[in-house]
Amino acid sequence: MSFPPSQKTIASTEEITQIDTHNNHDCVITNFQPATIKILLIEDNSGDARLVRKLLAEATISKCRLTHVERLSEALQHLKEDNFDVILLDLSLPGGHELDNVIQLHAIAPNVPLVVLTGFDDEALAIRSVREGAQDYLVKGYMDSNLLVRAIRHAIERHQLLANLEQRTQELQARETNFRNVIATNMDGMIIIDSYGVVRFVNPATEALFNCKAEELLNKSFGFPVMAGETRDFCIIRQGRESAVVEMRVTETSWEGECAYLASIRDITEQKRAEESFRLNERAMAAASNGIVIVDPRQPDSPIIYCNPAFERMTGYSQDEVLGYNCRFLQGPDTDPTALAEIRCALHEERECRVILKNYRKDGTPFWNELAIAPVQDANGQLTHFIGVQSDITERKRAEEAVLRAKVAEAAKLALETEITERKQVEIALRESEERYRSVVDNVKEVIFQTNTAGIWTFLNPAWQDITGFTVEASIGKYFANYIHPSDRQHQIDLFQSLITEQQECYRQEVRYLNHNGSFRWIEVYARLTQDSEGNVIGTSGTLNDITKRKRAEEDIRSALEKAKELNELKSRFITITSHEFRTPLATILSSTELVRKYSHKLSEEKKLLHLERIQIAVKNMTQLLDDVLLIGKAEAGKLDFNPKPLALTQFCRDLVEEMQLTAGSQHAIAFVNQNCDTHIFCMDEKLLRHILGNLLSNAIKYSPAGGTILLELIYQQEAVIFHVRDEGIGIPEADQAKLFDLFHRASNVGTISGTGLGLAIVKKAVDFHGGKITIASKIGIGTTFTVKFPLNDRIKTND
Repeated sequence: MSFPPSQKTIASTEEITQIDTHNNHDCVITNFQPATIKILLIEDNSGDARLVRKLLAEATISKCRLTHVERLSEALQHLKEDNFDVILLDLSLPGGHELDNVIQLHAIAPNVPLVVLTGFDDEALAIRSVREGAQDYLVKGYMDSNLLVRAIRHAIERHQLLANLEQRTQELQARETNFRNVIATNMDGMIIIDSYGVVRFVNPATEALFNCKAEELLNKSFGFPVMAGETRDFCIIRQGRESAVVEMRVTETSWEGECAYLASIRDITEQKRAEESFRLNERAMAAASNGIVIVDPRQPDSPIIYCNPAFERMTGYSQDEVLGYNCRFLQGPDTDPTALAEIRCALHEERECRVILKNYRKDGTPFWNELAIAPVQDANGQLTHFIGVQSDITERKRAEEAVLRAKVAEAAKLALETEITERKQVEIALRESEERYRSVVDNVKEVIFQTNTAGIWTFLNPAWQDITGFTVEASIGKYFANYIHPSDRQHQIDLFQSLITEQQECYRQEVRYLNHNGSFRWIEVYARLTQDSEGNVIGTSGTLNDITKRKRAEEDIRSALEKAKELNELKSRFITITSHEFRTPLATILSSTELVRKYSHKLSEEKKLLHLERIQIAVKNMTQLLDDVLLIGKAEAGKLDFNPKPLALTQFCRDLVEEMQLTAGSQHAIAFVNQNCDTHIFCMDEKLLRHILGNLLSNAIKYSPAGGTILLELIYQQEAVIFHVRDEGIGIPEADQAKLFDLFHRASNVGTISGTGLGLAIVKKAVDFHGGKITIASKIGIGTTFTVKFPLNDRIKTND
């Protein structure tokens, strides 16, 4: 609780401070502040709420989150939905009387510290608030940012500290209760003796042992010297003059902060009596003619604690050699397991049994032992020992075995003859069956496989080597997934695991398997779960069928269908383009001939010649179109002739430029530039070269505006001949450049300019025949440059 300097500190705060001070050896004061302090403000006065927000904003608090509500019901709803570190409560909320809201909030959220805000400077009310669960009491008129933050932090810390103290107190009380319960319920007498030998505590078992009340023993001298770690037996006299023998064990402890001793006392009177009786019986058993052993089932492995002289004579072992050991040392590998199981069952059920065992003496010689076992119990019916009586019946067993051997030999002779006959028949049938199955497995075209649960090949038939090229011997013991294409591998591993984990019984998949030569073959895999006769998963088995030919056939069919589709599309485009290209010259021819036929008598010679020239040009265009179609057809069919002959490139280019200039007329200027090529002769197919350069120059003329300049450049280098055809035309969009050499493809910006889309396809085919390469560089509205490069190999080079 925080007050302004003029106020007093209430008693509750002082009491909490004293608890902290006096118990600092039990409580560790830590920083209880959370990283972000979540504050719930319950204030119906908006001005006071703004004041709290302002004070928190001015404070040096690192992080805080303020939730403001005006009614207690809203606050209760927020407390259900969120965890708050502190509650700031206005004491004067409407609907509540003085501390009613404090009591109600503390009852609903006892684990959230509560700070009361009020306008009343009333110390009595402050004390009552703290008693009802508040951690502090602040008067709004005296409150500043430091006071508010200090009150919030102290409230959180004090609340957490009180909670820790309460938890520690409960733990100590529970621990003390458990300790007292352990001692009180212990069957042995428990006595705590201080360093002066005075009894300070006894448990109920001690009262029963001494047959008196605790008050009669407490604060009395124990009467025996005690020493930590000591164990001793002594006799005590109970009330009523009855004596008893007890065993005492002493350990050092503390009692009420001082050194003390804890004496654990056990009544061993009956045990001592039993030991005395046992010694009497032992002398009687020593004179018996049968071997007698006594074992203690209460000790681990039921060791021998006694054997008589007859047992020593019968087995050859001395008493010192067998005491402390289980009787198993008499057994051998051929001791009857059924008889041993009967002994174990009798020991477990604490009953008598009689069995015949083949045992072995110390020197290794066998003897037949008729063993009778009987349990020994104390006065309370509790098992304490087992007694075994042994009789050597070796001679009797030999006589019985001799008779039995004679009978068995006769029966064995007959059984052996029958078995030999039947076994031969079975072997013949198995051999024939094995040969049939092996023949099937070895000759089947499919791979038959088996794996273990780790995916390791355990069986593969010869078809494995026929299909993959890997030998069966080299593959057995390898991981199956190592032979699968990397792209298919993980999926196949997942399917294999689904079988091994019994998520499915079988699956069928088409997978690529590795071939010995590094290639991959398509395999249809059928795999299923394999289990043994008891239903345990032991691996997988199945078949691998080579479907590579089928997959290739399917791929060929798909390719053929795609090719047919492409041809159909080309056919449609060809028909569309050629019909359009033929229609224009045919229309020209038809109109010109119609005019000449009807009006020849009215036409001048000049007009007639003009119409004849138009007919001639139209026929030439049609002929050129047909030549292009035939040339493409030959190229696609692989029947295009390639006849390279010595050719003077420089003169060839000059002649071609002159021809193209005549076609272009005065609207375009075609220039020719020659670099280092005047005297060189090259072997080239003149007809194909004319197609290449003619089509490129023709396109440059067609797609260039009037007045544009077209350049043909010839360059000779040491290893190549290069042609550049440059224009200043409309350019080719970048999106069209990749398909520019495809049949019938035309750029998207040609507009109404006529064309078939065959020219550049012909150019590409002709360049390929020369082993050359054609590239394009173009910008829209600036122009295009085609570059044709022929390497100077044996087909191109010739003498200078």
